[in-house]
Order: sequence, then structure tokens, then C-alpha cells
Amino acid sequence: MPLKITLSPKQQKALESTADLVVFGGGNGGGKTFTLQMLPLLPEYRSTDGCQSVIFAETDRKLEMAGGLVDKSKSYYAQAHPAGLGGFRATPKKRWTFPTVKNGASTVDLSYVGEPGQWDGLEAAVICIDQIEQVTEKQAWSVFGRNRSPTGVRCRKFATANPPETDLAGGPGRDHWLTKLLYRGGWIGDDGFPVKEADGKVRFFTRDAATGEFIFADTAAELTPYLPVDEQTGDAIEPKTMTFISALVGDHPLESFRKKYTQELASLPIAEQERRLRGNWFVSEDAGKYFQTAMFPIVEFVRDVRWRPRRLVRSWDNAWSTSEKADRTPGVLLSLWDDKNFTVLDMVEIRGTYAHVERCVELTAQADRAWTRANGLPDVEIRLPRDAGAAGGLQSGIAKRLGAKGHTVKLTADKGDKFTRSKGYQACCERRQVRLCNLHISALVAAQMGDDFDQYDRDGNLIRIVGLVPANILTLKGWHDVFLGEHVNFGRDTHRKRSIKKDCVDAAVGGYELLVEVEDLSWSATDVGRGDNLQKLAGQVEESFVVFETGIA
Repeated sequence: MPLKITLSPKQQKALESTADLVVFGGGNGGGKTFTLQMLPLLPEYRSTDGCQSVIFAETDRKLEMAGGLVDKSKSYYAQAHPAGLGGFRATPKKRWTFPTVKNGASTVDLSYVGEPGQWDGLEAAVICIDQIEQVTEKQAWSVFGRNRSPTGVRCRKFATANPPETDLAGGPGRDHWLTKLLYRGGWIGDDGFPVKEADGKVRFFTRDAATGEFIFADTAAELTPYLPVDEQTGDAIEPKTMTFISALVGDHPLESFRKKYTQELASLPIAEQERRLRGNWFVSEDAGKYFQTAMFPIVEFVRDVRWRPRRLVRSWDNAWSTSEKADRTPGVLLSLWDDKNFTVLDMVEIRGTYAHVERCVELTAQADRAWTRANGLPDVEIRLPRDAGAAGGLQSGIAKRLGAKGHTVKLTADKGDKFTRSKGYQACCERRQVRLCNLHISALVAAQMGDDFDQYDRDGNLIRIVGLVPANILTLKGWHDVFLGEHVNFGRDTHRKRSIKKDCVDAAVGGYELLVEVEDLSWSATDVGRGDNLQKLAGQVEESFVVFETGIA
């Protein structure tokens, strides 16, 4: 019997994907489970004699509960079966049997994952796991390892998922094995949201024999050095392919459902909204406690007398590592208006080697200067954090070179923990006195980085510059998403008893502190030891270059 269904573009993309493993979802209401249950009904599987498909839930209870896989299969599959509900048997297995044109049959079993190794001996052309974030990594790969079939049809693995609340051990969801897998594959960005350009992109992957970590690449050839070897033949074992396709309630094919369910999700606590409505994989349980998206009005830059900022500061929060676990180096451009309101004009963010960070900082300074002078605005002051040890020396080196080119640079040391320091800035945000502008100076910086940007990926020296896509005032794309996402997620990781990394918040707070300082802000080379806004630099005369006239109008 033909099954009349309406698919969204995302659902169709998932079903038609050529990847061996498809992970579909990332939020509530996107039609994940429906899509998963449609896969075994594709003609190539349903019409093939002896073709076996298995759909797994985490537990037997979730399999049989109201609205679970069994209930939904009776709603969907009965419409496609000549015998209706007669095509289903609950014992000894929960199984749908579909007749084929050759008087044979294909089957779809509904089961639960169970313990690793429980399914040794299983052979299934299609293996699906509903809500895969609820099972352990070992359970998932144990089940997927049974993906084989003597029928000759293309074997497929399919999983649905939502951003997990925890890592299954009580830790933050961003430490969950699935979150880390999607991030490592490039489908989730540093802000925790799906990367639009990577949605549905098929990538090759294999495990590194030395570390056990997955390695991803755009071509199979790139993985050649990491491929395991068949002990019997001595040949390299070909890598598999994987993709992630995001789906939120806004992707549901029925408009009436989208509207109603969006209202339901919007009533949830902030942390749950971030996960289930917006698809944020890095959300903390403190989400919305310190900052909320609604705190930041969006304004347009207008080149007239109404737009006369008193001061402009590009504030950096530096890191010097290319590791995927390392902090990023964001540079936030803030302005102080005459009416005491603040505007975040632009943000650039990079992770790379010292040389790449230095180049990005210098190019950003050049771009800022060109923009301010073209618009008759004060020059941008540059704030760099003054860290101890080797990092402090690197920061001083950047400051020295910027100072030699006539830029106003200030090295400052953070005082107190980030939560205490952020209170003043947070209060301004709560009063709606911190606005976001629609500039994208960072896009110009990214373009000037040239080939340096393209030479690195997540498995090597990663360079990622936020701002490649001009910010859109309505949809908040580009750097807005990163800025707002990190602010909303700002909080404490109680599991590890440490702060969650929110680099752009630290950069914004540092810029805010510089803008609200009340000291005499005109400095000469001999005045370097004066004022709380600068560290006294331990009498290091050679660093006096970093202080120049501020150029305040």
C-alpha cells in the first residue's frame, strides 16, 4: 500500500543521504522519530526478500511507553501494510513483516539497546537508534557493528538525537561522547550551534589506532595514514562516512504544528529552551542566569551626527593554542556613547598558533583604523590582557609591534574572578544599555588572512574566524550568534568545579572596564607607572611604548 506522507526538506535530505551513518535532529519537534521509522520503508529495503531492519530505543520501557516506537509504528506502518495492524506481532519479537513481490518478506524489528555484546550474531541492513544521546558510546557502536546484510542492499545506520543534558555521568552535556563526535566532525561550531555550511555534509572517518579518537576528513585519501590494516590480507580497511543534519521545530513540515509547539518550547526554562528549541549543544545549566538574549537590543550603524561614540575599544582575550579544547582568542569592538550607552560593533574570533593570532590582531587593528577614519570616528584603543609567564611575553610582543605602528595599546591584568568582574557589565546589559550593531569588520579581516585560514582544520591547527558571513539584523547570523550564545551560556560548571569557558564575555568585560575607567586617560611614555587602569609593569621601561595619547575627542 502506498503511504502518503509530507516530508520537510531536512527529512528528505536525511533519508536520501549517501552517508553510512546519519545523525538527525538537534532539537524537539523536527520530525526525527518519524524520519527514522520511514527509513526501513524505503522501497530498496521494504521490497527486498530477507531484508532485515532493526530500530532501537534506549530501554524496553521507552520502546513500549505511550508515544514510544511501538505506538508510532502502529500509526505509520499500518497505513503502509496490506494487512494493517495485522502486519505486527508482539511475540516473540516486536516485529513488522512486509510481504514482497516475490512472495518473500522483509522485516522491521523494534527493540532496546541493552548491554554491549547482547546483539552478537545480528545481521541487519538498516540499524536505527532513537535518541542516541541516551545510550553510551560503547552501546551505540556495539549495535552499529551488526550493520551487514546478505541481501546486497546498501547498509545504513541512522540515529536521532537531542542535545544531551549531561554526559551520562552527571557532567555537562558538552562533554557527552556524541557532542564531542559532532564537534570533532565539524558539524557543531564553537558556539555550540550547528554549522549551517556543514549541514548534511558527508565526511569520511576512522579511529586513530594510537589514541582511539575519531579522525574526520573530506576525502578517504586524507585518512590513509590512520587506516587500520586487515590482519589477514594486509590491506587498509576503507573508512566509513558520516553526516549530521540538524532539525528543529521550525523545520517541521506542518505549519500548525510548528506554531503550537514553538509556543510550548518557548515556555521552558532558559537552559531547556537553548537545547530543545534552539539546538544548543554546549548549553550550561546556568544558561540565562547571568545574561539573556533579550538584554541586547539590535541597532544599525548610521553615519550621521546621532552616531558619535565617545571612545572605541577593541578588547582581546588571548589564548595561544590550536588544540580543539583550548580557548579561542576573541576581539570584541565596543563603543561608549555620550549618553552612557554601550554598543558592541563587531567581533572577530580565532584559534591558532601565536603567529596566526598575532597576524589576526594586527590585521584587525588595521581594519578598525580604516573604518573609523572613513567615518570620522575616534581611533580604536586596543586592550590586551597581561598574563603571567610566557603568555605575558607574547602579549607584550604583540603590543610592542602595534605600538610601533601608532596604535594605542593597553596591557591590563584581570583582578578577581570573572563572575565578580562581570557584575558591572551585567548590570548594564540588564538595563538594555549594551546594544549589538550590524557591522562585520571581522569579515574583512578573515578575507585578509587569505590562505592561512584554509590550511587548517579541526584535526590539526585550527583557525576559525567568526564573521565570515555578514551579520543579519533580523536573523542574528554571523558573529551575533557566537556572541549571544556565549553570553547566554555564561556560568559555572558545578560538576568540574570550574568556570565554563566564555571567551567573548571575558573580552567584553575587559573592554567595558576600560571604557568606564575614570582616571586621566592621557598618557605619555613617562607616565606608565601611574593609574589603576594599567599594571605598573614592574618598572619595565622597555614596555612604556604601549601607552600613547588616547585621542579622545
